[in-house]
Amino acid sequence: MSALKLAIRFAGRELRSGLAGFRIFLASLTLGVAAVAGVGSLGQAFLVGLSEKGQVLLGGDVRMERQSQPADDQERAFMAGFGSVAEIATLRSMASDPRKAESRALVEMKAVDPLYPLVGQMELMPAMPLGAALACDQKQCGMAVEDALLARLDVRLGDVVHIGDADFVIRARIVSEPDRVIGGFSLGPRVMVSHDALKRAGLIVEGSFISYSYKIVFSGETSPQAFRAAEQSAFPNGRWEINDRTNAIPRVTRFVDQATMFLTLIALTALIVGGVGAGLYGMLVFVLLTVFIAGLMVGRTPEYLGKKIEAREMKLAMLYVLIFPLLILSFSAWAAVVPYGTSSLANPGPHGLSEVLYAFASGAGNNGSAFAGLNANTRFYNLALGFDMLAGRFLMIVPALGIAGSMVDKKVIPAGPGTFPTTGALFVALLVAVVLIVGALTFFPALSLGPLVEHFAGRAGRLF
Repeated sequence: MSALKLAIRFAGRELRSGLAGFRIFLASLTLGVAAVAGVGSLGQAFLVGLSEKGQVLLGGDVRMERQSQPADDQERAFMAGFGSVAEIATLRSMASDPRKAESRALVEMKAVDPLYPLVGQMELMPAMPLGAALACDQKQCGMAVEDALLARLDVRLGDVVHIGDADFVIRARIVSEPDRVIGGFSLGPRVMVSHDALKRAGLIVEGSFISYSYKIVFSGETSPQAFRAAEQSAFPNGRWEINDRTNAIPRVTRFVDQATMFLTLIALTALIVGGVGAGLYGMLVFVLLTVFIAGLMVGRTPEYLGKKIEAREMKLAMLYVLIFPLLILSFSAWAAVVPYGTSSLANPGPHGLSEVLYAFASGAGNNGSAFAGLNANTRFYNLALGFDMLAGRFLMIVPALGIAGSMVDKKVIPAGPGTFPTTGALFVALLVAVVLIVGALTFFPALSLGPLVEHFAGRAGRLF
């Protein structure tokens, strides 16, 4: 009781000046928590907005895309069985002004059928139906172009532009293209023509790099997941890349994921000062491990602050070290093998595993956040992440208090020739090495299946 009174007396003396000494502490906590929450909320809101407008952005409920090979009759019949289908072919070519031999420009050609667009509105100037702008007669076909082409070739509406083996008359300017955003990076201005015009231009030859895409608007209650399953069953070797309205622009989702993670890490730096208490006893556990391992390596007595490190402290330290990875890896493994865990993932493969690992790592080690590609607002993830956060907060306190109680009862032993020094650059290097080695041995298998696989697959040209 006397020790408790003494502690209270010291605490009272420290607080005589009020909360002025806690200004940096409270500011760091407030800023860090607000930033983490704000980044997570912004990323989730952005992804929800993409999902709600997914059909318009994609131009349908589902888009099937394949390079250089159009759909055959069997594949076309399969698509038509689900609803309306619009066929689109895109490629790059050179456009020139027949009156000026030196006037050339690289263009992004887009050949569409009469059903395009299935969703949204195509806006032209002057206002006219898209079919009228692209119609062909016996001599030439029409086209709609972006303003950039008019400026580059110094042409205007009504002029003729030569592409491939055919001449095209510019009948309209493209004001708004409903699915333009999913086209991504382009090397030239958009030129829109009909499929008949593309054949007249003679650009469909062996070796042409043409991307064929088919946009489908479901006529019934079919879900994108059901369509994917049916397509995989009907055409297991079809080599189709399929996007659906729930994740219309995967590369934007990946960017939001990466930006969310990066900004969250920046926000966590503000919590370093505010969370110095938890970080301190966590680091002290690794200090004890380092002292014990160093003592075993060089044959010296493991001591810290003049007190021997024995079996009891090592058991509690290892229990502390194992709790964190046990929570993360157990929950991640559970979420990766059950349908109610994988159904929340917008990205398949290793990127999906990275999203799950990050969510449970953030829950156990911080205040919980997730990539924008993971819908964590489900019953499973709410309960799992809640328990993960609760256990990560309080289970680790138990062995830490056990170590403190065991150490406080020991007598201080004067340092001798066999005492391993815990100051200096050598001990700092050993401490860093132990932290890295323990982390690598614990999480490397999971990381090798997630971020590392995704990295090397991305370098090989495969994205998730």
